[in-house]
Amino acid sequence: MIRACGCECLLLLATEEKLRGRRFTPEEILARKPAESPDLRPQRPETAPRAKRAAADAFPKIRAAIAEGDFEALEGLRDVLDDSLVRTLASEWHAGLSWGVKDAYAALLMDQTAECVQPLFRDALKSPTVETRAYALCVLKRDFALFTELMSDGGVDEAKVNAAIAKAGLL
Repeated sequence: MIRACGCECLLLLATEEKLRGRRFTPEEILARKPAESPDLRPQRPETAPRAKRAAADAFPKIRAAIAEGDFEALEGLRDVLDDSLVRTLASEWHAGLSWGVKDAYAALLMDQTAECVQPLFRDALKSPTVETRAYALCVLKRDFALFTELMSDGGVDEAKVNAAIAKAGLL
């Protein structure tokens, strides 16, 4: 494991440990680390710029998938959403949109819990599409495990969804 790290100072310490017949504590190891040695603490990869670029590149695809009602494409695009993109999408949504478009927004944002999506999902409780109502219920209750309880025979059960919405008092 020490060799996999590639740090020369650790190889030297391992050799010294072996020769002395004792194990160094982590504190002793860090105390013996030379100043020019790389930082041994775990580093976070710098993915934020790449993630922002991916979200920005995906925005035209998102708009096209919403307009076309391409739910398969929307499923794949959920992975590129970031807070900024969610806020932008939520700001573009309005109650006057057709149910097909509103269902597409709900399918894309179904696992978001930001405050900005709450109006969208309160409206989605009235969707003629049972899956959209189920997503809305899960988002508004902030309970995504609930979705499996709303299913029967591999599909979303409309009676269960309607009963859960009524029980939650969301309409």
